[in-house]
Amino acid sequence: MKRSNRYEEAKVIGDYRRLPKGNYVCKIMGVKVKENRNGGERFEISYDIAEGDYAHFFEDDYKSNSDENKKWRGIFNQSVPDDDSPDWMWNQMKTFTNALEESNNGYHWDWNENKWKGLIFGGLFRVEEFVKNDGTVGSTVRLYKARPANDVRNGTAPICRDKLIENKPDDTDDFAKLPDTIDDLPFD
Repeated sequence: MKRSNRYEEAKVIGDYRRLPKGNYVCKIMGVKVKENRNGGERFEISYDIAEGDYAHFFEDDYKSNSDENKKWRGIFNQSVPDDDSPDWMWNQMKTFTNALEESNNGYHWDWNENKWKGLIFGGLFRVEEFVKNDGTVGSTVRLYKARPANDVRNGTAPICRDKLIENKPDDTDDFAKLPDTIDDLPFD
């Protein structure tokens, strides 16, 4: 192999830390209003873990990522319902704003999401499976629901059931199909 000066410039890829499933007190870092795929709106809420062993988890993750296209991974999307939205959308919105009200002394939802920055809430995180581009199944831990922060602190917030793929694609590793003994190996 020919020596390259680019080798010295390259960075070692760090280990990917995964937030364990569970409940955490979270802090809102920012809020943007974005368009949904169906033309409606959603709040894109950037958050971080505010207390406990995993405090600053997403900040640390972001700062340690050397990728030039790095993104903040602590994102929660909350649909913005309108008058024609189904009840479940309104229920989710009220659950979120109620968690903010109960977690932040003196805060009352006044239809201004710009006041959310810096507020805390209890976050319920679960494992969610997904099918990768190569057809295999992967998983991640995501914020699923918001609850009052004190429910997390005192342990009364429920642990969420994982969102698993029921009919998983065949993810058998081809390497496992090799016989126990191979007489004719393709390498020296």
